[in-house]
Amino acid sequence: MCGGWPRARVGRERCGFGLPVRQALRWPARRSAEGSLSAERLERQPLFKPACVQGLWHRFLDGASGGELGLWAILVFQSWMDRWTS
Repeated sequence: MCGGWPRARVGRERCGFGLPVRQALRWPARRSAEGSLSAERLERQPLFKPACVQGLWHRFLDGASGGELGLWAILVFQSWMDRWTS
């Protein structure tokens, strides 16, 4: 043991871990995401094309995979903008 960690773990390369973005966007963050990704909200912040984001959101809700990280990035960016530009 090394500081409470088994030696086999101490010498290994670092490895990351995935965030459960898909599950978070389905629940509990869905209501917040729907508000942040609404066309009206996106039009107030002209950095994203509302039709594209809405299409990505609706494909995600229909079960398509691959768009959740982009949606998450938009949500985080909008949260940052709300915090620092309001």
